[in-house]
Amino acid sequence: MGSGVDREKLFVKIGLENKYVTEQDLKKAKDYQVQQRTRGIEMSIGEALMELKLMNKVQYLAVQRAAHYKVQRASDKILARIIIESDYTPKDNVLEAMSWQKDHYLKDGVCRGVGDILIERGHISVEQFKAAQKILQLKGAPA
Repeated sequence: MGSGVDREKLFVKIGLENKYVTEQDLKKAKDYQVQQRTRGIEMSIGEALMELKLMNKVQYLAVQRAAHYKVQRASDKILARIIIESDYTPKDNVLEAMSWQKDHYLKDGVCRGVGDILIERGHISVEQFKAAQKILQLKGAPA
């Protein structure tokens, strides 16, 4: 889920789910992207939607945050499994950190990495976190 294309698809999916945009809006934005690309200007679908006034900044930021959360959460679920399997900290600590991450995101829209939460609470060391990230990269997931 790390590539720009995946993020674009995720942005579109979330934008549609939240009814911030319609299929027609997306078609206009995609046409605009192509038009701008011929001028040498690269822009995301979200930027195109905002330039065409089909999405406002609040909606754009809400979709961006939701997309970031989904990408972060997917990566963190794999990382959490690695941390548990590596016996860096008990499963309860990891599950509690994942739960806190979700609750915190729902309250204020900020998604903190589960590794950061576990380090902050003294459940794992920075070295353990880096080792878990290395394993995550070897598994082919975005770190």
